[in-house]
Amino acid sequence: MKLHRQRIVIVAIVLGAFAVWGIVAFRGSSAPTLAHIQKLLSGPDRAAGFRALRKYLDDHPDDAQANYLAGTVLVKASPDLARTHLDKVPPESEHRAGAVRLLAAMALEQQDHASARSHLHELQRLAPDDPAVSLALVECHLLAGEHGQALEHAQRAAELNPARAQTYFLIAEILDELGRVPESVAPLKKAVELDPESFPARANLAYALHFAGDHEAALGGLEWCLQRQPNNADLLLIQAKIVRDAGDIPRAKRIVQTALRSRPQDVGCTLLLAEILLFEDNPREALALLEPVFRRQSDNHHLTTLLSRAAWLAGDAEKARHYQGLLVDQLPRRNE
Repeated sequence: MKLHRQRIVIVAIVLGAFAVWGIVAFRGSSAPTLAHIQKLLSGPDRAAGFRALRKYLDDHPDDAQANYLAGTVLVKASPDLARTHLDKVPPESEHRAGAVRLLAAMALEQQDHASARSHLHELQRLAPDDPAVSLALVECHLLAGEHGQALEHAQRAAELNPARAQTYFLIAEILDELGRVPESVAPLKKAVELDPESFPARANLAYALHFAGDHEAALGGLEWCLQRQPNNADLLLIQAKIVRDAGDIPRAKRIVQTALRSRPQDVGCTLLLAEILLFEDNPREALALLEPVFRRQSDNHHLTTLLSRAAWLAGDAEKARHYQGLLVDQLPRRNE
């Protein structure tokens, strides 16, 4: 959507859980010594726990449980050292999934997207039914501009956790990036169904319905949103366009003027008001409205077109020819 975007950044597979994992990872461990070390690390004398763990690792450098425990307790204080220990947890270990989860989270936090993706794909094999892993892969693919792959993982996350409204919002956002806005109506409806009070979901649904040509449904959604944010210029612009296209020019004009009072510099609202002024045969008023905008956005083709038209209708042939010449310059150049 072009409104109220809510990028769902997913570093969340573990970033909020480092401390928790350090406490619960070895509850019920079959290794009494490690269980005792973990108890020390969870208690007030953490320094004694670290000393005991260091000694244990000196004697058992390849112990999977000990390396996993070291990774969990060092991940914030010393990420590089934590990574060294976590890498020593072998694929056959029951703790491998937890280790990879931490490795992926650290890579995401450090914006090492290549490593994050590698760890996440391994984690997907180890924990194929974890929707958080799919969501993290969505973020990795989005950061790489791979929207098709991101969409597949987002849809998988929705299958794994169909009660999460934000995932459907994310699917809609990706569809918008892919230029498939009408397809976003269905996931946005699902997001609204799951979270009826979500303003972003309802606002984007209204936008998508308008884009898809379902103007009656779009107006209903806009009414709900504008009751809560009556001066929202983005929503007022959509409403004004629908009303204008339905033939109610005076009401469309009132709506877009309200939007401009809220956001005087809004180009989209200014262009729509100029179109209405030209329809009302007020070219000089349209020209006066548009020329200050042109000083800020001289490369806007639609703006230049309106200026040329307004100048001709106002009888200013010289100015009209000037803008027509600029229109030619703004056309994309064909490769020779």
